Amino acid sequence: MSITRSTLGRMSAERRESVLRSLASMLQYSAGVAKLQQYPSWNEMEVLASELLQNAAAAAQESPEATETIVAQAIRLLSDFELRHPSGDFSYH
Repeated sequence: MSITRSTLGRMSAERRESVLRSLASMLQYSAGVAKLQQYPSWNEMEVLASELLQNAAAAAQESPEATETIVAQAIRLLSDFELRHPSGDFSYH
């Protein structure tokens, strides 16, 4: 993920926080849809979304590498859900 790392590394902490909050919103919405569809990872999505919303400012102050780990986890969860349950009318992205 060197592209992600270099991109996050060039961002200000404020911009990284914005990215984390956007991912949290997407995760939160997708977790709700996943729960309705009885997708097994809905709870993991919901927990990460909640943690991101609560800790986005602090996480953005950490190193870009730490932020990259969080971003990668969020993207993995969103991607897995979209691949297994392609969105119809529910797509947030």
